[in-house]
Amino acid sequence: ETDNDKLEDASIDAMVDKISKQNDDKFSHYFDAEAYERFTEANSGQFSGIGLSVVEVKRGLEVAEVFEGSPAEEAEIETGDLIVAVEGDSLRGVSADEASSRIKGPPGTEVEITVVDGDNGKERTLDVERAQVQVPSVVSAMKREDGEKIGYVRLSSFTRGARGELRSEIEDLQER
Repeated sequence: ETDNDKLEDASIDAMVDKISKQNDDKFSHYFDAEAYERFTEANSGQFSGIGLSVVEVKRGLEVAEVFEGSPAEEAEIETGDLIVAVEGDSLRGVSADEASSRIKGPPGTEVEITVVDGDNGKERTLDVERAQVQVPSVVSAMKREDGEKIGYVRLSSFTRGARGELRSEIEDLQER
């Protein structure tokens, strides 16, 4: 017996995947209701997960940033590491959005991830407890270059409230 909702989701997912591949489109993906909810949560600037920013690669997800104080930092996951499986299921060929949604989940629950060390290539399996994570959308720094003060601002994501954070950081740098 087949669940009609699962059949419908699988059919739509396959159609979107085929059309995307035919048009060399890496950005179009189908989300079922649960995956879509996790995706919109991640774009709000807060989510429940392990505290990583990732990019899609053939083998899975490459860690682009580990958020300070996150479960991922505590698990000693580092920039450049590859996440190749979640709960024993390979991430090869899975979109970054879908793979990320597999890692996210309710705070206090654990997720099993398989990580390949970016430096030595060694593979390890970790059980990481999910937590509520605040994504830092704006990071700034004041540096000296040839005796002059230069303010640097990095906007990492267009999330709710990022505009106000950006304005505040720029004003703070201008005062300094």
